[in-house]
Amino acid sequence: MVSPIDITREDLRLALWRGTRLPDVEQALLKKLKGPLPEETAAEPLYLLRRLSPDLASYVSQWLEGTYAENVSRTATVTDLTFIPYPCRGINVKVYLAPFIRKLQPAAIAIDASAAAAGAALHYGFSLLYALKIPARVGLCEGQACYEESIFQPGDFLPELAAYCYRSRLPLVPLAARPHLISSLYQKTYSELLASADNLFAEQAKPGGSEQALGKKAARLMNSVFSTGLDLNLERENAINEACYTVSRLLDLCRYEGFAKAKGSTVLVLYSLPHALDLPSLAKTFLDKKALYGEIYKFPEPQEQGSLRMAPLDVCELSGGEHTVPGLSGEMEKVLDELLQKRMREELSPDEVDRLASAIAGATRHHPLIARPGGVRGTLATRDIAQAYGLLRGRVTRRTLAEAAGIALCHRNQASPGEDASIAEILKSIISRVVYAIPLFPEAQEHAPGSSRPLTPEEIARALMGLTDAAVRQLGPGEGLPLDNPGFAEEAMNHPLVQQALKDAMEKGLLNNMQQNYQDLLKELEDRGYLDLSGSSDMTMSDEGQKHLKKSLEEMLATGEITAEELAKYLNNAKGMPKPPGAKGDKISIPPKALGEMLAELMDFQHQGRSQTSSLEDLYVHYTLSEKKGLEVSQQKIDYEKLKILIHDLEKKGMVALGEGGKRFTLSSLALGKLLEKLVKRQQSQSLERRAFKPEMEIDKSDVRRFRTGDVFRHISVRHSLRRLMRKGKAIDDINRSDLRSFEKRPSQQLDVAICVDVSASMKDHRGAGKGSARQAGPGGHCIVLQPGAGGGAAHRQDAAHPCSRHDHEGRAVHQHRQRPHLRAAHTAQREKQQPQVHRAHNRRPAQRGAHRGAGRKPRHPPRGLLLARDKHGAERTHRHPARAHRSRENQPQGY
Repeated sequence: MVSPIDITREDLRLALWRGTRLPDVEQALLKKLKGPLPEETAAEPLYLLRRLSPDLASYVSQWLEGTYAENVSRTATVTDLTFIPYPCRGINVKVYLAPFIRKLQPAAIAIDASAAAAGAALHYGFSLLYALKIPARVGLCEGQACYEESIFQPGDFLPELAAYCYRSRLPLVPLAARPHLISSLYQKTYSELLASADNLFAEQAKPGGSEQALGKKAARLMNSVFSTGLDLNLERENAINEACYTVSRLLDLCRYEGFAKAKGSTVLVLYSLPHALDLPSLAKTFLDKKALYGEIYKFPEPQEQGSLRMAPLDVCELSGGEHTVPGLSGEMEKVLDELLQKRMREELSPDEVDRLASAIAGATRHHPLIARPGGVRGTLATRDIAQAYGLLRGRVTRRTLAEAAGIALCHRNQASPGEDASIAEILKSIISRVVYAIPLFPEAQEHAPGSSRPLTPEEIARALMGLTDAAVRQLGPGEGLPLDNPGFAEEAMNHPLVQQALKDAMEKGLLNNMQQNYQDLLKELEDRGYLDLSGSSDMTMSDEGQKHLKKSLEEMLATGEITAEELAKYLNNAKGMPKPPGAKGDKISIPPKALGEMLAELMDFQHQGRSQTSSLEDLYVHYTLSEKKGLEVSQQKIDYEKLKILIHDLEKKGMVALGEGGKRFTLSSLALGKLLEKLVKRQQSQSLERRAFKPEMEIDKSDVRRFRTGDVFRHISVRHSLRRLMRKGKAIDDINRSDLRSFEKRPSQQLDVAICVDVSASMKDHRGAGKGSARQAGPGGHCIVLQPGAGGGAAHRQDAAHPCSRHDHEGRAVHQHRQRPHLRAAHTAQREKQQPQVHRAHNRRPAQRGAHRGAGRKPRHPPRGLLLARDKHGAERTHRHPARAHRSRENQPQGY
C-alpha cells in the first residue's frame, strides 16, 4: 500500500516538468546501470565514439570540421557492408539487431544520422527523463545560439541504439550532415506519409528476417509514398542529395586505416526509411564503379560544435504519442523504484531524527505558500510520533519520520489564501526535500527569499565604479544606465567590481536573474540618493553620488588599493554620465504641498477613465489639453519624460503601482490615505474616525433568550445551548429549534435627536425616511426630517417608539400628548378649520371608552397614556394606548 507521503515515479515526473533538477537521483540511477553521467554525454556529440575508439573519433571529427581532403580515388579497405533499414520508433532495438550482430561481428555501426542527433540520443537515453518516460528536446548549443535540435520520446530508435552500442562497446559512427529545410507546398503531407510508412514498417519488420527482405519492404513503402500522385519532386530530390552525402561519408569510413589492421572487418550500416530507395544502390555504385566518384561524391560539410542541452517536453506537443516498447526505459523504471524504496527504508539515528524534525519545521516557516506555520510543539510532536513508530516497528526510517511529520504538522500549518495547493501537498514537498533529499519543486518556489543586506559605503563605491565602467565600455557617450536592457544588465552584473560589491550582500550570491538583480541594485542606489532618473528609461549619477564616489576613490588611493591612473579613469567615467534633468541637475520630485493636489488629479483622471489602470500617455495628453484650455498646469506635467519621473517618484513612495513596462499605473490605498490627510486635519480626522466607525449595535451577552426564526447563526450561544441539552439529556437526533439559545441584540449608543436632510426627489414619502432615522435614535429619541417643498422645506418629527405614527399634511404628529399643553388647543382649532375629520392612526383599536365632548367645550388635557381622536360625527374621544399606558410622566420626553 502506497502512503500519501511516499515518493513515487509520478512525483519525480511532475518535479521534472516543473523545472526541478534531481542530480542525486539521476547519478544514483546511472551508477546502478553503469551508464555515463549527464555532464559527460553533454560535453560533445562524439562522446560515445571517443570513449570506445579515440582514433576513429579523431578521423570522424575531420568531417565535422570540413577539412578532409584525402584522395577520393583510393581503394576502400572495407568492402563487406550490410545495409539494414530502421524505423524511427516502435521496435525493440536489441531484439531487432541481435541476430545481425551475432552473425557479422561488425567493427562499427554506421548510422544514417548527424553527429548532433547521435550525441543527443545518447544524452537522452541515459537520463532521468528517459527513465520517467518524459519526452525531451535536445539541442546542440554554443552560448545563446542553438544550431541543431532533436526531439525524442520514449520508444525511439536512436536513444535505444545509442545506449545499446555503449553497453555493447560498439563504435557508433554518424554519417549524415545536419538536415536542411526545404520549402514545399506538401511538407506537412509528406511528413504525415512518412510517419504512416514508418509505423507500418515497425509493425511488419519481424526480428530474424534477412537484410534483403527488410530492404525490399522499406523500399516498397517509400515507393508508395512517392506514388501518391502529389508533386513531391522537391522531397525526392532532397532525399537523393542526403543519400549521396551519407554514402560519401560511408566510403570515407571504409578507407579508414584502422580497419585495415583487422582483416575481414565488417560495417553494419543502418539507414532511415526516406533513403531506402537510394542509399543501398548508391553505396554499391561507389564501391564497384570508381569512375563515378567524381560525379556523385560530396565533400564533407563543416558542422558546428558545442554542448548538448536538454529540456522536458510536454507530451501534448507530440503527435505520435508514447510507444511502450520493452527496452532500456523499462529497465530504468525498475531500478528507479528500487532506489526510491531503498531511500525511504534508510534507518535514522535519534540525533538525525531531531535534526530533520527541526529542519522540517524551519522549512515551513520560510515557505512562501504557508501563511501560518506551526510552532515548537509541532517539532516535538513529530519527534514523539516518530519515536512511537520506532518502538512499534523496531526502528525509525526516513519513511517513518515522513509519516510522523505529516501527522503532526498537517493541522498545525495553514496555507495562504487563494492558493491552489493544499497544505498536504505543500508538506509533502517540504518533507521530500528535507527527509528524502529529493526536491519536488524548484528551490525558488519553496523558499521565500530573504531581504538582502544593505550595501556598505565601500560596496556602494565599488558598485558605482563597476556600473560607470560598464556604461563607458558598452554604451555610447552621454548615455545613462538603461533600466530595461537585459544585455547591459548581464554585462554590468558580471563586472568584477559589481561582483565584489554584491557577493556578501546578497543571500546566496548572484542569482540567475541578472535583470532583476540589476534593477534591485539601481533601486537601492536611487533610494540612497546616489542615482537619479535622467529620462524615462535610464538613470545617471546624482551630485551626491559623484561626491561619494570621489571621496571613496581618494580613500582607496590613500590606502594603496588603486593607483592615480585608476583614480583618474573612474572619475572621468563618472563625469561622462549625463546630468539629471531639471535646473542645474536638481532632482525632479513632487513638493509636499503639491502632493495632495496631484493625487486628487490622478484620482479624478482614473475615475474618468473607469478602468483599474491608467495609461501614462493618456495622462500626458490630459495635462497637455488642460494647458491648452488655459488652465494652470506645471511645466513638469506637460513634459512626458519629466511626468514619467514624477510617476516614478510616486511609485517609490508607495502611492502608485506601475505595470506593463511602466506605461500604465494605478493608485494604491496609501494614496487615498495621503489625500485624506491633506484634506482633513489630523485632529479632526481622529474625532471623525471615532464617531463614524463606532459600532451601531452590539450584543449584550448577559441577556440570553430562546432562538427565534430570523436570528443569524453568529448570535447563537453555543455554551448556553449545550448546557440546556446536557440538562435535558437529549441525543443529537432529538435536538430541535427550541433547544437553541441566542444572545439578545441591543443598541450600543443612544441618540437624543437625529436630523435627516432629504435632498432626493424620489423620497416623497417622509414617513419612510423617518423610520430608519428613528431606529438610529433609539428608544425615547426623536428624529427631525427636513424635506424640500413649496415653502422651501418641510420638517416633521418621527418618534423612535412609534416610527409609524400618523402625521397631518403639515408634518405634525397626531400624538397630541407629545405637544406642549399651551400649544395643544391652538393646534386643535387649526386642524378643525383645515380638516374636518382626522382618521385613526395605524394599528389603533377603535375607542371603546371615554367621555363625549361637545363641539363648543374647551378640550381638556387627556390623562397620560390616552390618545385623542374623532369619531364619525366629529366628536373627540380619548382612549388609552396599550403600549404607553404603563409609562410614568418622568420617563416621557419633553418636546424636541
